Amino acid sequence: MPKVVDEGLVRDAEHKMKTWMLLFKNLSRLYWSCGVLALVASALAGSRIISDSAVPYVTLLSTLCVGIIGFVDPERRGRRFLRAFRVVDAALLDYKYGPDAQPNTDASAPLRAAMNDAERTIAQYEEATPAPTPEERERAKNMGRVVPPQPAPGETVVTVRPATEPGPSTRTAAASPRDAGEQRGGT
Repeated sequence: MPKVVDEGLVRDAEHKMKTWMLLFKNLSRLYWSCGVLALVASALAGSRIISDSAVPYVTLLSTLCVGIIGFVDPERRGRRFLRAFRVVDAALLDYKYGPDAQPNTDASAPLRAAMNDAERTIAQYEEATPAPTPEERERAKNMGRVVPPQPAPGETVVTVRPATEPGPSTRTAAASPRDAGEQRGGT
C-alpha cells in the first residue's frame, strides 16, 4: 500500500528548516566576523601602526566585538538552530520514505542510511566538544582576578580589617565564644 504524505506538513517543515539554516549561517557569520574584527582591532590598538588618535576608536571596536560574542553568544545560539535542523531533516526523511523501507527494494535506503550515519558522527563530535556553559564562560572572564573563596554551608565567616595604627585592634576576631576566651587569655 502506498504511503500517504501530507505535503502541507512537509512544506511547513522544509520552511522551518530553511529559516533555521539561515539563522545558523547568519549567527555563524556574526561570530566569526566579530572574532576576527576583535583580533585585528586589538592587535592594531596595541601596535604603533595606527595613529594615537585612532587607538580609542579601534579599542572601542574590539570591545564591542568581544561584547557581542560574550553576551549574544552567536556560536551557541547557532548550534541550537543547526541541531534543530538536523533533527527535523532526519525525521522528514523518515516521514517521506518510511523508516521501515526494505534495502533491496528501496533505492533511497542506502542514501538514508549514509545520511543517518553522518548525522550520528556529527552528533558524537558535538557531544565530545560541547559549547562552554555560562559558568565556564564566567570563570574564563574572571581569570586573573582575585575572587575570594565562598564559605561552605554552615561555616562562620569573620572579616578582620587591620587598624591604621598597630595596636590591640589588629588581633584576629574570634569565630566562637570559646575562641574569644582563649584570645583574652582565659580558658
